[in-house]
Amino acid sequence: MSTAQGSTEQRKWMNTAIALLSMIVGYVFMTFFGQLGEWFELESKISHYTFVVQGVAVVVGVGTFVFISKYRQTADYIQEVFGELSKVVWPDKNSNVRHTIGIIIGVGIVGFLLGLFDFGVSRLLNLIYS
Repeated sequence: MSTAQGSTEQRKWMNTAIALLSMIVGYVFMTFFGQLGEWFELESKISHYTFVVQGVAVVVGVGTFVFISKYRQTADYIQEVFGELSKVVWPDKNSNVRHTIGIIIGVGIVGFLLGLFDFGVSRLLNLIYS
């Protein structure tokens, strides 16, 4: 892959990540102010409160996208993060499966031992306080 293609590909991934982040910010904004509207009964005090909140959430999401995209410092930071993540050597599927199985077995053993300890302590306390 040439440098121009790599840069274009990197820019596509960055824009996708920024767009997803902007959607999440808009959704969180909408959910938060929707909940505030319920708590303070703003729906009855402000006409079309839900539409106003949704419209402002869209504006906040688009504003977040524009802010992150246009300011060089944030764009450079995201570009550096993408560059570092592309250098990471991710484990293969077999390694992930082995580690996951090991963790499940380890958690199962620790859970069993804690359950056994809890059972023993409760039996002991029942004998003492009964």
